[in-house]
Amino acid sequence: MPSSNVCPSTMPSVLPSQQRSTGPNCRPCLGHPVHGRSWRRQRIWWRVDSATQPNWRVCSVGGAVMKALDVAAWSTRHAHRYAPQRATRLRERELLLALFHLGHLLAGGVPLSNALEELVKMESRLPARLLWQSVQRQIDGGQALSAALAQHPRAFPELLVVLVRSGETTGNLAEALEAAEKLLSERQDRRSRLLTALTYPVFAFVVVIACTVFLLLSVVPVLADTLRAMAAIGGQALPWHTELLVAMSNGLGVFVASPLPIVLPALGFIAIVFGRRSAQGRRYIDRFLQRLPLIGEASRQLALATYSATWARLADAGVAHPEAMSLAGKTVTNRHLGAELEGARAAVANGASLTRAFGDRDLPSLFLRMVHGGAESGQLSVTLERAAVQLHALADHRVRRLEALTGPLLMLLVALVLIALVVSLLMPLQTLAGELPG
Repeated sequence: MPSSNVCPSTMPSVLPSQQRSTGPNCRPCLGHPVHGRSWRRQRIWWRVDSATQPNWRVCSVGGAVMKALDVAAWSTRHAHRYAPQRATRLRERELLLALFHLGHLLAGGVPLSNALEELVKMESRLPARLLWQSVQRQIDGGQALSAALAQHPRAFPELLVVLVRSGETTGNLAEALEAAEKLLSERQDRRSRLLTALTYPVFAFVVVIACTVFLLLSVVPVLADTLRAMAAIGGQALPWHTELLVAMSNGLGVFVASPLPIVLPALGFIAIVFGRRSAQGRRYIDRFLQRLPLIGEASRQLALATYSATWARLADAGVAHPEAMSLAGKTVTNRHLGAELEGARAAVANGASLTRAFGDRDLPSLFLRMVHGGAESGQLSVTLERAAVQLHALADHRVRRLEALTGPLLMLLVALVLIALVVSLLMPLQTLAGELPG
């Protein structure tokens, strides 16, 4: 909050209930925020709403705008626990559990307001509890659930709002919530599956590279000096592969001693950050990632599986194809793939058929054939569901192949490093030691 909004007459460093008054002019002006610090040294802003009976209201914590909350009954120790609006984004697991419980309560005949009250009691985190309390107040005020969720776009995705609205229209709100929970859960499982498959190879590769660098910087120089001394005594030259390994060690030592290990990663990081700030740069980066062997195609298939399943659910809910394609496209994080799907959506919105809109797109042939078949047969939702299942199966097969290849490839890499060390250092050492004069 800018300093121009601070009343110049006072700048207290404690909460209002603990403020020491030094005179009539030591009170903040009406409506002007003043600030203090919490026990965690967070800056807290508050204001006076009433001139006759001061009603202190928290308006900010740590620079984030908050709901107007009384702090007279709260100590500094608890003030920081209120949830600012920028932190009202629910964790993905929290949202899935909330949709699961809410759908089952509604299916059991519990009224919506009572179901939300039970949901508030089940939440363990205060930010999530306050968020669902806000939704409950809006429901009690006469709003529909979809309208209440739409007022919190950071917490509830637009896809969930559309599915809830369709459930309210058809009178099957519980089924709509269960469908939304299933769809979001499948998307999370697919993403976590891909991340899990990548974690071990990346970690193992980094460990192997770190060990190789350690050997080149610590072991090779010591043995190289010994080999050179023994070769000079015996009047012999070192083998070419030993000279090559020593040259690599010396070059790596010069590189590590220079500013380049810091400068090059910094330049790469800056290039990626500035590249992702532009739409064209993000598209080029995502296109490169999409073309990586094995993992790039698997990520594209998983993204299209989620897109197909989302489109099918929305089409079943009665959403028009352009709007369903737009909402389904928001589940795709790869910009290059998203641009292809957005181009198809724009063509459909302009009156083109689905077959024509997807005809010349850079998309997997399986997906294109399924869309064409569904459009021709009039059973697009069923075909899209099958496409999602098949694409997920293909991506899962690629991920399993990656996991199966990771172990042998890493063992081969370690074996090559050890063979290079033995052939280039230990064998010449043994040969030179045997030829030294007695």
